[in-house]
Amino acid sequence: MGNDCVIIPPTQTPDDDPPLCPNCGYDLRGVHAERCSECGQTIDWAALGLSGVPWAARRDIGCVRAYLRTLWLVTINSRRLKHEAVKPQLLADARSFRRITAVAFAAVLLSVFAVAVIEENGLVFMAVPPEPLRATASPLRWMYDLTVPWSAGATLWPVIPACLIFLAFALASSVQALFRVASASPRQQDRAAAISCYAIAPLALFLPWWVLWVFVRMAVRGSPLVWFASAGVASFFVFVGALLLLVAIVRIMQWVSRSRHCGFTGIVAAMAKLLGLWLLCIVVLLGVLPWCSGFLWIVADSLR
Repeated sequence: MGNDCVIIPPTQTPDDDPPLCPNCGYDLRGVHAERCSECGQTIDWAALGLSGVPWAARRDIGCVRAYLRTLWLVTINSRRLKHEAVKPQLLADARSFRRITAVAFAAVLLSVFAVAVIEENGLVFMAVPPEPLRATASPLRWMYDLTVPWSAGATLWPVIPACLIFLAFALASSVQALFRVASASPRQQDRAAAISCYAIAPLALFLPWWVLWVFVRMAVRGSPLVWFASAGVASFFVFVGALLLLVAIVRIMQWVSRSRHCGFTGIVAAMAKLLGLWLLCIVVLLGVLPWCSGFLWIVADSLR
């Protein structure tokens, strides 16, 4: 057995959590052949009881090495992890992996906000100018009522940083909703939830992407053609960032397909649900929550 595998004790795989075919998810109870009778996939019976996710073996190979190896294997869609969706996985291990990924993504959001604050000399840029809205026609005055409390909340120092931290964790944890199967046993639900925690691994790549962007921006400021250099650097890194986001979504969809054994229609529905959940998180945490904070601050200030 390699160092990257961890054996789940027999108590973790009770009779109500039967072995499944890695390819089609067919229930293999009572099957002793070398191939699945449903799809013909060759069955490695010994490997079905092993978790091949490096993070599960972090106590043996070290946390940093295990995390980076898991991140790499998930991102490149390694064949070594292809059948992990039907193997025993410990949910507690997977959740600790998700927390680290969410912290890395939160660090990116906070550092982007910090750079914007430094370059704009404060939080004034977060406030929407009320004068144009106040002068608009009466049917659009509701925009004034919305933007003023939001601006008040967004310019309070703790609000936006806290919202960005909550947003990072919300985006990471909302993926689990795509992996739920109503007919699955509790053990199978936990295993699917564990896979959802590993599937978001590519989000952690935004941290080195942002760090590299900051260093390159600092380097091109001394260039004689600073405007052209900055524009080119920004375009390149925006493209790379969009590519990283696409990779993250594709990997999540691949793991949804493996965990739920769904076809193209199921993948499309899962993608629409994922984008809807992420949009909801953004609207609530960057729109509604700052507005409520600003509204409460305005009310409290008016009572002084």
